[in-house]
Amino acid sequence: LRFADGRTGQRRFLEDVGMDQIFNWVDAVFEMERECVMLSLMSGQKSFLYVEEEGNTLKDAGLRKMTALRVTERIEEKTEDRK
Repeated sequence: LRFADGRTGQRRFLEDVGMDQIFNWVDAVFEMERECVMLSLMSGQKSFLYVEEEGNTLKDAGLRKMTALRVTERIEEKTEDRK
């Protein structure tokens, strides 16, 4: 993993592990809320959000051995109810 602030992280996962395990690891170890994180390939060709990857394995997502991911924090816009 490579973070915007220059930090890096490394861990091995089996291909049949759910994508949620990567998001949970980022949440627990790097203290970034999994719902606010976007993972993407270094090339930028694919990106992954926690809510969209529920039930998918690394293999389902097309991730192979030695895949590097970029971690970016998503900032959700708060909408105000206008009456």
